[in-house]
Amino acid sequence: MSIDTHYFKKELNNGSNVNIKTESDIRAQRETFRSTQTQNTHLDVITQIYEIIRTIRDPEHPYTLEQLDVVNEKEITIEEKHGKLYCTIYWKPVNAGQYTVHVGMAILMKLQSQLKGLDKLKFTITMKGGNPKYKKMIDKQLNDKERLAAAKENETLITFIESLIS
Repeated sequence: MSIDTHYFKKELNNGSNVNIKTESDIRAQRETFRSTQTQNTHLDVITQIYEIIRTIRDPEHPYTLEQLDVVNEKEITIEEKHGKLYCTIYWKPVNAGQYTVHVGMAILMKLQSQLKGLDKLKFTITMKGGNPKYKKMIDKQLNDKERLAAAKENETLITFIESLIS
């Protein structure tokens, strides 16, 4: 069963247009996904992860990542290998610009701070679409522990990312 998602186009103060999913389509998309995943043994974990990241605000638009369709449940996968859980979150930024890494970092930081009881879970954040070289660079930055640790030492950056999360 597939669902057609409806958006409304909103022109922002800066003159750019952005597509925003309606609340009824968001609910329908969630219900459809969950009803088709009855055999997925990790559905509860996927749902928990999605509930955490969906409310992150986009730095360039006054909407959440869910409303902008940056993240959705069907783009979260979990695989079990050798007793460990590996989670991949595929996300598509509204526009690959200066805040793309910040959004990815907000996803990771919010998961690290709010996902309790899943210490065995290893995350990979993968951007969908865009320029392949830029995508590769963003993916590398977000999945490199040393780079993330260095970024977390920048108080201005952390304050900005926390403003997206809260």
